[in-house]
Amino acid sequence: MISKMGGRLIHYYADDLTDLLLEDVLMDTVMELQVIEQKERESNTIHESKQLAENLLKHVIDFQSEEHLVQQRWVKEKANAKKTGNKIDIAGENYYEIEDVLN
Repeated sequence: MISKMGGRLIHYYADDLTDLLLEDVLMDTVMELQVIEQKERESNTIHESKQLAENLLKHVIDFQSEEHLVQQRWVKEKANAKKTGNKIDIAGENYYEIEDVLN
């Protein structure tokens, strides 16, 4: 009789029990997935930050290199102009000094 009563109760509350079990499983799964997602976000953020820093440094180094090449070119032009007595011609204007060009 007790088993019959237990069977009826289980049958009567089967939907509720299923919902509760499913809810418990989903809550555990969601918590685990949130932890995994948080760790993945942190690793992606660190990786992106490193990549952005590397790109920024690369562009700064390239800019400094270009600036150095331009400075060398103008020093060389200035030296040639002083040797030959010619003026440096930039966009139709004549310059003797590199400071005039850069300012």
